[in-house]
Amino acid sequence: MVSDFEDDVFLQSSLIEMYGKCGLVVKAWQVFNLSGFGYNGERKRDVVLWTSMLAVYGRNGDFEKVIELFKEMLREGISPDGVAFDCHLCLWTHQPC
Repeated sequence: MVSDFEDDVFLQSSLIEMYGKCGLVVKAWQVFNLSGFGYNGERKRDVVLWTSMLAVYGRNGDFEKVIELFKEMLREGISPDGVAFDCHLCLWTHQPC
C-alpha cells in the first residue's frame, strides 16, 4: 500500500530530520511549511512535525529560531511533549538536540 505524503506525519518528519542532519535547513523548512495539509486544505501540524523542526534549528545552531518556532507552536495550540521541551531547553545549554 502506498502512503499519501500529505497524511503521513512520520514520513514528513523523517524528511525534515534528514534535511536538517545534512545541514539543509531551508529544505527542512520547506517540507515543514508544506506539511500538515489534508485533502480538505485544512492544516494540522502535530507535535511530531513541530519537534522535528525545532530539532533542526537547534542542531544547526539557530537558537533564536528555536525560541521563535516554539512560541509559534504554542500560539497554534500545540502542546509540547517531552522531546519538544528538550529541544527548547538544549538551546540554553548549547547542547545539540
